[in-house]
Amino acid sequence: MSPRCLLTLALLPIVACGGGSPYSLDLAVKRTTSGTSDTTSYQITDGGDPVERAGTIGTGENCVVAGQSSGTRSTTRIYEIQEQFNVIGETEAELPLVPGENEASKVWASILRESVRAAASTETTETLVDVTMEPAQWETRTYTDEAQATNASYHAVAADEFVVRMDMTDLWDDLEEMDPTEVDLMTMNAPGSGDVWPSQNGNSLYVWEAKEKLTIGGVTMKTDRIAVYSTGTVSPEGEDTAVFDQCFNFGLAQVEDSRPDVEAINSEAMLLDPGCLGSFEHVKEGTQWWHDNVLVKETSTVTSVAINEYGYEWTEEDEVTGSCARVVSKTRDEPTALPFVQYDVTVSQVETIVKTYAD
Repeated sequence: MSPRCLLTLALLPIVACGGGSPYSLDLAVKRTTSGTSDTTSYQITDGGDPVERAGTIGTGENCVVAGQSSGTRSTTRIYEIQEQFNVIGETEAELPLVPGENEASKVWASILRESVRAAASTETTETLVDVTMEPAQWETRTYTDEAQATNASYHAVAADEFVVRMDMTDLWDDLEEMDPTEVDLMTMNAPGSGDVWPSQNGNSLYVWEAKEKLTIGGVTMKTDRIAVYSTGTVSPEGEDTAVFDQCFNFGLAQVEDSRPDVEAINSEAMLLDPGCLGSFEHVKEGTQWWHDNVLVKETSTVTSVAINEYGYEWTEEDEVTGSCARVVSKTRDEPTALPFVQYDVTVSQVETIVKTYAD
């Protein structure tokens, strides 16, 4: 186990062992992020184009009705996040600091205590479909002020060729075995002319542009201005199938049984990439300003994706009543089944600015 210079997370006195940590031990930063997010629901079927759709009716008097869209949903959220972090210690560790590579580097990591306070309001517009009602389609709008949320946590930041952030639970685990996806790429360490690097998923490209003086939080500092571009056509609601192609692969689900009355199973299976679990950042475009590995200003457009349902879908008709029901499975258990994914796309206009910076 690597030696620890952080005595405790209960804010006991810190021993400064020193050795090239990304941040000084007395660094304290307050910054505010404000933004507007627009979320729309989509479905892709069999690798086709995305269609705006919140779900599927599922059951009906016939299979045409059962397979129809249950409506659409769009949400606008306005939010503000106030963040404060303090460096409370440092430790030596071996970490895979190059995203996508398993090779570990022995470096010093800064330990940060972070508190976050967030407030938001949300307005949602839905069109709903129910063929058993009159009218069969209607629209609803709702507005909600969200309760203020406060959270405090600890994490670590380390820097070698890149600056990365990780959870404290990962910091002293078996780091030689740690998956590189368990660290978050923040920026390149000390970038300069000609430096270009990709995001972890390859959908965004970061390009160092220039040194620029900014007055941030009452302090004039020299920053690195970084331009962020999307790499080609990756918008999930466009004409491509980026989410379908990047988040899924197809394999087999096979079961053999020696009993003569048990039929063997040999089905195609739809597999979700672990990196696409939950809501994840799909692509970012904009400009960032960094000072000594701290993001002090950002203006960007961020597209995030949350996958709600996926697998193979088909309909089955009741021979007696003629009614029909939609069936969903992670394996192709019916020859006519088609692969699909239902997901939400959130496009956020984000502005971040440091209010106070003290080191």
